[in-house]
Amino acid sequence: MNIAILDDEKISCMQLQALVKRYATEHNLEITIESYTEPESFLSHFEAGRYTIIFLDIYMGDISGLDVAESIRKIEPDAMIIFCTTSVDSMPQAFRFHAFDYVVKPAKPDRINQLLDDATNVLPTVERYITLSVNRQKVNLKYSDIAVASTSGHYLDVTDGSGNVYTSRMTLSQLLEQLQDDGRFLSINKGIIVNMDYIRAIEDGICILQDNSQYPVKIRELTQINQAISDYRFSKE
Repeated sequence: MNIAILDDEKISCMQLQALVKRYATEHNLEITIESYTEPESFLSHFEAGRYTIIFLDIYMGDISGLDVAESIRKIEPDAMIIFCTTSVDSMPQAFRFHAFDYVVKPAKPDRINQLLDDATNVLPTVERYITLSVNRQKVNLKYSDIAVASTSGHYLDVTDGSGNVYTSRMTLSQLLEQLQDDGRFLSINKGIIVNMDYIRAIEDGICILQDNSQYPVKIRELTQINQAISDYRFSKE
């Protein structure tokens, strides 16, 4: 998720950037932030599809945040704009540009958390990740890259879509706790969860993934597992 912040006050810009970064860390979101203090610089870099969310200060110098929003709308009508302002008096004008929301400066942590909660709930492409401790190093792995996770003794093997295996001390229950709100993951047997986007077929009690790797399915739950896969695929159509 790419986020832009435009505020001609450098301190305000840094404060907002810190709050957004903290939210991303707490919610396992992979983000990049590009901060600008000059409208001209932002507009020279802006292009359709570059930013997922744009925070715009309203009161700046010769070029206001409203002027910038007007320019954005000419290039990308559906860009998610969040205005930053010291006064709500300008908000009727601001919402002419179909802003997603606004925040009163100075930005407060609870308000930024609420805004980003609302934003991530409506954005279809927000990418989350898990952090694994592998050989005493931290590895960030996108949810979408996880193909399967299985227990191996006291360890957890997490395999990505390219076949790379990351062995971590994380337990399966800890992983499931992080993934519980993501509908693509399914438990197919004790100690095994798979990403349904990687399932090619289930045949004779075996789950076959896209790379032809195979994992046993709990036979007593085979009907429910097949139904869950069918429901998931139907929901994506």
